[in-house]
Amino acid sequence: MWRFFCLVLIGVAFNFNTTLAATLEKPRVVSYAGYTRLVFDVPTDGLFRFEALGTILKVTLSSNNVSAATVSVNKPEVRAYSLANSGGDVIAMIVTPQGVSSRRGFRVQRLEPSAGKTGFRLVLDFSGAYSDISPLPAMAALKLQKAKGQNFRIVLDPGHGGNDPGALGNGLLESNLNLEVAFRVKKWLEGSGIGIEMTRTDNRVFSSNKRSDLNARTEMSKGKTAFVSIHANARERNLWNTTFGMEVYYFDSQRQKPWLVSAAAEPQVENISALPQAPESEPIAAQTNIALVPSTPETPITPNSNGFGTWQAFEPVSNPLPDTSTPLLLPPTNRSEASRGLAAGVLAQMLGATSALNRGVQVGDYYVIRNAECPAILVEMGFVTHPIEAAQFKNSNYLDRISYGIARGLLEYVEGLVVPSDALSKPLEPGQ
Repeated sequence: MWRFFCLVLIGVAFNFNTTLAATLEKPRVVSYAGYTRLVFDVPTDGLFRFEALGTILKVTLSSNNVSAATVSVNKPEVRAYSLANSGGDVIAMIVTPQGVSSRRGFRVQRLEPSAGKTGFRLVLDFSGAYSDISPLPAMAALKLQKAKGQNFRIVLDPGHGGNDPGALGNGLLESNLNLEVAFRVKKWLEGSGIGIEMTRTDNRVFSSNKRSDLNARTEMSKGKTAFVSIHANARERNLWNTTFGMEVYYFDSQRQKPWLVSAAAEPQVENISALPQAPESEPIAAQTNIALVPSTPETPITPNSNGFGTWQAFEPVSNPLPDTSTPLLLPPTNRSEASRGLAAGVLAQMLGATSALNRGVQVGDYYVIRNAECPAILVEMGFVTHPIEAAQFKNSNYLDRISYGIARGLLEYVEGLVVPSDALSKPLEPGQ
């Protein structure tokens, strides 16, 4: 009898404790242009944390319970989610096709509760286009470490301009965006020991005739170390919500297959030495103090539409190195090989700085890289037609990351070309 009574008490206690935890309902799921949103009405104003586990985002909500469930969503950015109880908490596992990490794939907002409810709303937005838009850490100035009076010159070509705005999307003009990023790359490299020239510094171009304009741009490549054409991408309407990411092109008459490079490490310290690779599945630190975001309840993100109508034009500076070197003229085959290495290095650094989707190094038959007389690449920073990428292009932190990645990739390419000064004066040994 006593044993039965104890068992009853244990059962009552168990039931009583579970009723203390508030019941969490299934999230609302809404698909918007370019992203999918899950909204949890969390009844208790407690703690929550996230862990990025490859294709799964694990969300832990403390002091709640839920009716266990697995729900198929089948949205472009969210496949399914499951809800389960664990030690007085609710565990939500959200499956994404694009994957998540501590730097990409999703965004979080903690909002005031819906009308008539307690606790808070946890809003999770998922998109493969979400990249790192946090401010760059304080970085040391980029400088050549091995150059001893050697001369290197790079041409930055902000694509389009004048009567050719380039791609249009979400209030952005590609020609303005290209120029903004080129100015930032130039600023990163000023004082580095690399001379920088630009094919244009405002909305004027060499000629309103496109072929004449492109000819004049490629003329500037003669005798230079590298030629870098900066662009943003676009897709037709039926693909614009699903096409995003970065790619870099070079010309090769052999038409090699695309090459996926590994991202460089995230910029984290005040030097330009090799940085340790952060694991892609690194858990996100517990986020318990996320500031409330004033927002109309569950309204879609609306990117602003400034379109970069104006930009900060940095004052031009004199080139720190006189143009006294003999141009290094490479035959076409070697030029393609050098361009491929340049493309890989620049893309790796851009991906490391931004965590954007990697679309790889591609071969392209674009006029400026086909006809340039030095190693040449064409950078595609992302797609102005994708709502999320376009919104990120309007974020100054993101443009800093893109431009830093391009600049550092160029610096490290040039470092690889440097001939040590002692080798220049060292006499040849017999037979050399």
